[in-house]
Order: sequence, then structure tokens, then C-alpha cells
Amino acid sequence: MRLPAGGSALLVSVSAGARSRLAFALDYGNLDDAQRGAERVAESVGVLKVGLELFVREGPRAVAIGRKLDRDVFLDLKLHDIPETVERAVASAASLGVRYLTLHAGGGPRMLEAAARRVERERADLVLLAVTGLPSLDAAAPPAGGGTGGPPEQAQGVGGPRRKPGGA
Repeated sequence: MRLPAGGSALLVSVSAGARSRLAFALDYGNLDDAQRGAERVAESVGVLKVGLELFVREGPRAVAIGRKLDRDVFLDLKLHDIPETVERAVASAASLGVRYLTLHAGGGPRMLEAAARRVERERADLVLLAVTGLPSLDAAAPPAGGGTGGPPEQAQGVGGPRRKPGGA
């Protein structure tokens, strides 16, 4: 079995409760490899993650892999744009049946709030996840939301932990 660089096989028997909390990253360069990887682990995981590279290359077909296997899809795009654009992208992700979608918190409160309003308006079963920092970025770069300190302080600077009823 070919897995992404650094990947390892997770082919074990797990309970349904545990499986729902396990995710597998479809970090492949093409749809065929992603499909094969997803099929090999589908019985062991509840979530399939589609990242930026695969989504840009394959579009909604990458999301369809998880939907066809009856798995939740985590679309990891770290959206960061003007509020109206992100709001429309959230609606598009919801229409694809995505369960989890990442936004970059550096887009600010207006962007995050617009995205959350769109989820409510669509009555979608979509969980928005705000990413506050990326470890590979230069440590000297200004943190998301203008916070200072390490990651916990930066996350608080963006607005602190928020959870809506029914959210993950």
C-alpha cells in the first residue's frame, strides 16, 4: 500500500465511537491515489481530510470520495479572504456535504462571523474550525488577530474559545 510520505497504515478494528473521531488525510497528488487510500482505511476512520493541494487539483470530486464511502469530509482549506467571499465559499462547501471546514483566524472577526452566519442561514451540518497559526510560517510573522505570545495567547487574541450549540 502506498501512503503519503511519512504516513503509516491504520488498519485496525475500532469501535464505532472511536472510529467517528479518527481522521485520515488524503494527502495525495491525484484522485486515483486518494480513492485507493480512502478505500483502504474507510472501515477504520470516520473522517477523510481533503487538503488544499488535492482540492485545487480535483475540486468537488475529492470531496465526493468521502461522501461515497459514507464518511464525514474535513475540507482543510484555511480560507482567508474578505468576509463576503468566505461567506460564499462556506455556502459552496456546505452544498458539497462537507462536515468540517477550516478558516484562517487571521481573516479577522468580521470574516469569521460572516462564515458562521452563513452556516446558520444554510442550516448546514457544517462545523467551522478556525486555525490561529501555522507552525511552518516564520516565527517573526505577526500572529493571527494581532495577539502576542505563544499559540494559546494568540488563540485568545482572536476572540477566545467559542462553541455554538451542536458544534464539535
